[in-house]
Amino acid sequence: AQKAKYESKPVQAFLKKISNVFVALLPGIIAAGLINGICNVINVSTAGALAGEWWYQGIRSMGWALFAYLPILVGYNAAREFGGSAALGGIAGMMCIANSAMPLLAPGAAILLPLTNAQYNPAAGGMIAALIAGAFFAWMERQIRKVMPDALDTFLSPLLVLIIVLLALYLRSRMHAARAVREENLRF
Repeated sequence: AQKAKYESKPVQAFLKKISNVFVALLPGIIAAGLINGICNVINVSTAGALAGEWWYQGIRSMGWALFAYLPILVGYNAAREFGGSAALGGIAGMMCIANSAMPLLAPGAAILLPLTNAQYNPAAGGMIAALIAGAFFAWMERQIRKVMPDALDTFLSPLLVLIIVLLALYLRSRMHAARAVREENLRF
């Protein structure tokens, strides 16, 4: 009865969804943290003697990999928890990771953010940005699936989610840029 009392309240239900996103990741976070801690102790106590060993670097990479790519898992879980496709949430999370192979991070590709007009830096948002993006992708997907015919749903809904989110970000950034230009012109 007590559990049903809290789950019927919107704020508690929302916070429960947020906690579900991260609780599922706890075993991996704990294991990767222990691996990183043990490897750091070994590295210090051996004065880096194992730094060239393939097996040691493999173990260190396991600990590093989870934390480097944690936003993907957060976006994945967020989309799943908020009723969307987990894979689309994973894509949302991928946009929160700095990888030099990303076209957005290519030299000379200065992409400006919509609200701050600052250059795109995927690592700045981290897990919170991945959580918000995964939830937003799930919401957008649910809205599209409501109106999409069943015959086209499997192919077009995920594509439209990505295109609509991209266009929304682009239009928002253009509006922000235009406003910044107007404000700059008003100063003179």
